[in-house]
Amino acid sequence: MVRGKYVNEHEVLLSEEEISHILTNMDTWMQNNTNKCTERKLEPSVVVTDFEQWIRYGADLSTQSAECKNLRIIAIAIPQESGLASSQNDFKNTFIHEYYHAQQNDLDQCNIKGDFSQSNSIWFVEGGAHYFSTSILAKESKKNIDSEILRMAYDIRDLSEDELIGQPDKWGAAALLLMTKLNLLSENSIMDSSLFDNCARENDFDSNSREIQHVKKHWKSIENKNGIFSFKKEALNFNKYSY
Repeated sequence: MVRGKYVNEHEVLLSEEEISHILTNMDTWMQNNTNKCTERKLEPSVVVTDFEQWIRYGADLSTQSAECKNLRIIAIAIPQESGLASSQNDFKNTFIHEYYHAQQNDLDQCNIKGDFSQSNSIWFVEGGAHYFSTSILAKESKKNIDSEILRMAYDIRDLSEDELIGQPDKWGAAALLLMTKLNLLSENSIMDSSLFDNCARENDFDSNSREIQHVKKHWKSIENKNGIFSFKKEALNFNKYSY
């Protein structure tokens, strides 16, 4: 663990001069934007120290830090052997995913009901970012957007609950897609990030409701027909009185 993050550590390829350049620019940017944090006093030195440690330990994190409601920092570290350095599409997916988090205005602002691990927040937040990045890249590549989202969820459909804890983006995106098919929310609210303006995931959607229980049960009800992935009938046939 480095500065509160569970990360893999790698050899640091950046020179001392490059590290200093990054940290100086980050500190300058934060000093110039501290006025955007109105709900609390921002301490740039603390934030910069966190990032310095991640850099010096070669942490392979991609993260967004919500310093306050109106100020976010996105950081992406790319291990040379990860493939991201040479795969433009994978890098774009990671960047767009983290960029979307910066548009989720209610992060760290919602009152979680009950146990956080059982709340909607984890899979809504990560699933929304994955839904957005996958949609953008699928459209750019002229691929079927729904199929691309479900293809990635299909690959993890047989994982145990414990294993799925590390994949909330993929199954969360499939769950959100199913919610759009069931008219529980609009695709536009995901794509323009308005779904994350007023804590709808906690205030409007009860994690114990029949609707959400159905979605969490059937996000994995996916079929593959000649390389095109779609939901099975049991996922789309929802009767709120049957649970």
